[in-house]
Amino acid sequence: MIYIHEFENGQKLFHIQTISTSYVMMVHQTGHLIQLHYGKRVEDSEHLLELYQNYATELGSSTLYDGLGKLTLDTAMLELSSFGKGDYRTPSIELEFNDGSRVSDFTYLEHIRHVSKNHPSGMPHIIEAEGVLETLEISLFDKVKNIEVKLYYTPVTQVDVIVRRLEVINHSNETVIIHKIHSFNLDFNHSKFELVTLDGLWIRERQINKGPLRPGVISIDSKKGVSGANHNPFIGLLGQGTNEKRGDCYGFALIYSGNFSGNVEVSPYGMTRLQMGISDFDFRWKIESGASFDTPEAVMTYSKEGTNRMSQNFHSLINKHLIGEKWQNTPRPVLINNWEATYFDFNMAKLVKLAKVAKSVGIELFVLDDGWFKGRNDDKSSLGDWTCDMKKLPGGLKALSDRLKGLGLEFGIWVEPEMVSIDSDLYKAHPEWAIKLRDRTPSLGRNQLILDLTNPDVVDYLYESLVSVFESADISYVKWDMTTAITWK
Repeated sequence: MIYIHEFENGQKLFHIQTISTSYVMMVHQTGHLIQLHYGKRVEDSEHLLELYQNYATELGSSTLYDGLGKLTLDTAMLELSSFGKGDYRTPSIELEFNDGSRVSDFTYLEHIRHVSKNHPSGMPHIIEAEGVLETLEISLFDKVKNIEVKLYYTPVTQVDVIVRRLEVINHSNETVIIHKIHSFNLDFNHSKFELVTLDGLWIRERQINKGPLRPGVISIDSKKGVSGANHNPFIGLLGQGTNEKRGDCYGFALIYSGNFSGNVEVSPYGMTRLQMGISDFDFRWKIESGASFDTPEAVMTYSKEGTNRMSQNFHSLINKHLIGEKWQNTPRPVLINNWEATYFDFNMAKLVKLAKVAKSVGIELFVLDDGWFKGRNDDKSSLGDWTCDMKKLPGGLKALSDRLKGLGLEFGIWVEPEMVSIDSDLYKAHPEWAIKLRDRTPSLGRNQLILDLTNPDVVDYLYESLVSVFESADISYVKWDMTTAITWK
């Protein structure tokens, strides 16, 4: 539920409510959007304005925003934070203008209440299910540079989640460069939290790490081109004494599989700032005049019943609002993969023998892993040449799938389309399709390079190749692998 209160003096109050939580914001007299409360659900009332705590005290080297003592941005709980007007914490948005300036100042312009969910362009996103997802859109505007930032808030009421994202629109006549843009900024007026992150490495993902906050910035990120196993795009903040079953906790996650960063900062005043979004490391995006940029969606949830409830909120969101409706309640088959049993050394007879044993113990799906395509006898060659090796599999994938179907098994296939081997027909024909630099020797991962999927010719080739593979046999499952991180070769 979204409540909006407008007052005669022009002040505005926004209250987003789920089954058990409330998120409350106000438009300050200066026009800045200020967060008042996120946590346990409160009843809606215009008197929620009284939750505002003004920390505008001119202490030491602090900076007053307007010179009248109305606001000190360095202690304000901001919905969008930028640099150059007195907030010395990490900004959630950083833009560069033609004059070299990176100062921006976003104040309230307007708001719209949408009766359906507004999705980011070209991004994975939360879907509507079990009723309409209404969205609150609040536009902030930099009057000097003519840049608009739209903040979107979508309450997923039944699972106690709020989905957030930003959209930047360039209304100026110049090109603007984005150096940083996180999907949300959230400030707390204290730092009495325990930080939870999910960290790890290959085949040891999502190890739970906990520790107290301290003054300064703690960051997690990925520079690999994918979110990766080193740091999951999740951050938790636990109140003092919180455990699995009781206590306050907040959870934040990003619906994005590329480079990301998440920052938790404790200011000198003991306030906590949390941000998540696209990583600003090596990030630079031009917005031409009239163009816009969407951030990925971020989700946040609050539980007063410990971390177990927080986990359940995320699970419910993913199962009901992120997984495609077709697959939400579809039973998954029990599968076997031939990789550990055979590696690259297999033929039709060996696979069928393995499949018969698998069927006898209740396996329902047989997945053929790496090594099925022409010339692929080790990991040094042939990626990109998606043609079946007829020496290993006479009759091709169809002959194998027919044999498996005759045993009562479904058939699945392994692919890794983003990759290319230097020793491959594809690379020999199109070396320019791989991501690499002319003046540097490539640094290989698993003896392979990564294809440039920003090139339409590459996309067309992969689409046609994969469609040909998938239509060549009765394939009901695809294991789509990606085992090499991006480097600028």
